[in-house]
Amino acid sequence: MNSENVKLLLAIERRAKSIPYPREEREDGTNHGFKDLKSNPSAIHEVAEIRDCSSLRDALMAINDPDTQFFTVGCEKSLNEHKGKYWKKGFIEFSFNHPELVRDAGSYFPLFFHFHQALPTAEFLSQHSIQFCWELQGCRFRKVGVEGFTCCVWITTGDYPTADESEDVWDEGVRLIGKYLARFKFASLPPSPPIYALPH
Repeated sequence: MNSENVKLLLAIERRAKSIPYPREEREDGTNHGFKDLKSNPSAIHEVAEIRDCSSLRDALMAINDPDTQFFTVGCEKSLNEHKGKYWKKGFIEFSFNHPELVRDAGSYFPLFFHFHQALPTAEFLSQHSIQFCWELQGCRFRKVGVEGFTCCVWITTGDYPTADESEDVWDEGVRLIGKYLARFKFASLPPSPPIYALPH
């Protein structure tokens, strides 16, 4: 990745999906399927993508905490090398946990804006070669029969001389996103029940 690229951006992707989605074998690898970590936190052990990545595991646990207004949809990561330079790319996809909020793509803009304005974000971006791309994607939430949007945050480092440096910076970026989403709260929520929740 060119370090001169924009470091923080918001986009809308045309592709769409349904949640939950099944496990799928593809030419470029395995999609392990949707895991409902909001209702079943112990399912974290079934998420194959985090088994060798503590930062990703901790972020998923933080975002799916019962006190947050979100649930995670999926995640992935890859470490890449080209001509002796290393860069890491991956994503955390999440959603608001209320039907009224996911229906409106505009619900996600305050999240992006306040992340953009936050002092920890500014300090981190000034110190590291890394990009955060917030990508809205169409989605059918089958549990509640609603058409809406999720948000996939792509985290991509710049080129680093060693794999360890690239991974360390990427891990910091993941932790930054996880902590931010765990703490963000709208002052009031819609009256409808959440999409996913711990059983009573």
